[in-house]
Amino acid sequence: MLVSLTRRIAPIYRLFSDKSSMVIQFKTDKNIPGSEEYTAQFIAQIQADLNRYRHHINEIKVYLSDEEVQNGCHTNACLLWATVEGHKTLEISGRGDTPEQAVDSTLVELKLTLNFLLGS
Repeated sequence: MLVSLTRRIAPIYRLFSDKSSMVIQFKTDKNIPGSEEYTAQFIAQIQADLNRYRHHINEIKVYLSDEEVQNGCHTNACLLWATVEGHKTLEISGRGDTPEQAVDSTLVELKLTLNFLLGS
């Protein structure tokens, strides 16, 4: 599995991969810490959660942000795009009080969608 740790609004670089591996690109906005150790935790979680589907997914793009919603309250949002063989690109979003909760909720929704699409 090839992994790209990108940060903020950096350009996306296409990585070489064979048909059996998925490329993961992870970006955060300026309000979320983006050290390699911090983003590596999320990448490891994504790899583990989607391991079952790795032969069907070509690429995953994740964007994690901290948004102000109302009255100064903040929420974390996770947008995820998954390129799945034989299907249109999936766009899934999730929210949570913490970045971890936002990523978790997005991955749960993605797995439900993949189970439906792939008949698993």
